[in-house]
Amino acid sequence: MEDLVVLTTVYLPPQLSSDTLQLALEQLETHIQMAEELSLDIIIVGDFNLARVNWNTPTT
Repeated sequence: MEDLVVLTTVYLPPQLSSDTLQLALEQLETHIQMAEELSLDIIIVGDFNLARVNWNTPTT
């Protein structure tokens, strides 16, 4: 069986409303949860600096 990988591309433009940002983050969280439930590797591609978002990513 081949390995499966979830690839999620994220683009957050500089002029982003808080509602749109919240929706984007919820969708990203859903993708991550689905991948974790299926024990899939997760690759997130995006330029998060464009939206000036602080990402506090826990290290494992």
